[in-house]
Amino acid sequence: MTVFRAATSERRSGRRSDDGSSLVLALLFLTAVAFVVLALVSFASNSLAQSSKFNTATGVQYTTAGAVQLEIQNLRFSYEATNATATNCTPGNAAPVSSTATFALNSVNVSVFCTYVSTPSIAQSRLITMYACEEDASIYVTAANCVANPFLQVQVSFNDYTVTDKNQCTSSSNQISCGTSMNVVYWLVN
Repeated sequence: MTVFRAATSERRSGRRSDDGSSLVLALLFLTAVAFVVLALVSFASNSLAQSSKFNTATGVQYTTAGAVQLEIQNLRFSYEATNATATNCTPGNAAPVSSTATFALNSVNVSVFCTYVSTPSIAQSRLITMYACEEDASIYVTAANCVANPFLQVQVSFNDYTVTDKNQCTSSSNQISCGTSMNVVYWLVN
């Protein structure tokens, strides 16, 4: 038995001790976890920064859509929608000259421009195309710029005939059948 003990004590003296190796493994594990957490924090902060930009873009979209819907309702039930001087709508297929209205909501300013084609002899009596653009404080939106690159472009047609097939949307004093029905031809968001 003594021989066996001597061999064991010789083996121990020739090898290094593995005391403290678990500390090194724990430090490596903590370092790896720290790098993963750092990457996730960087990703999360980038996502938070982007979400505010998405909120701003959504605000512009909602304001623009609201401005166009309000203009549609203003023009729908009014004979004045066929009167270029009253609404600033440009007759025919010519480019609009001035905005029909400027709207402000949620710190967003929107200008709406429109053109119209009036054909009182058919059921779809009025065809109105609207162009909506966001106004920046440093940039004045012109009709030509807005038509060339609108944020929202909408075309609607109004039926000005009664159920008895009479057009009673012929003057500002005769607006009985103005806008009895409406059809959104297209709604394009750029």
